[in-house]
Amino acid sequence: MEIVINGEITPETVNQFEGLEGDLTIRLNSYGGDVSSALTIYNRLRTHTGKVEIIIEGIAASAATIIACAGYCKMAVNGLYMIHSPLLELYGDFNSDELQKRITGLRAVEEMLIETYAGRTGLTAEHLREMMNEETWLTAVDAKELGFIDEIM
Repeated sequence: MEIVINGEITPETVNQFEGLEGDLTIRLNSYGGDVSSALTIYNRLRTHTGKVEIIIEGIAASAATIIACAGYCKMAVNGLYMIHSPLLELYGDFNSDELQKRITGLRAVEEMLIETYAGRTGLTAEHLREMMNEETWLTAVDAKELGFIDEIM
């Protein structure tokens, strides 16, 4: 079965990953989106009993990189891969305690991302944190060299 993710990752994107059987090919071209949805997709793919192949056809950035870590990953030779520290968009008025709660949550998301990337690449948490803080863009060659992908197409 083939699933295409082309665009923003949203809670609706998760619906494509319900009740799947057999081998899967995920075609990925996304600047990212909702990290919770991407994590749900990652976990469904990691526990899927069939073969999981992810093909980055254009770009895997931000939350899309979580999905790219979920199986054997191929990337177009002219594709791009980007990781960064998680972001939080806030609206409204917040006191210092409310802001601190959001900072604590944001740090937990960052640690989850680092653990996911480290499990995939073998890179240290310190190295990954530095790459994320710098908003690192990788070519296919760089992504393969660092272990984010398995194969260049």
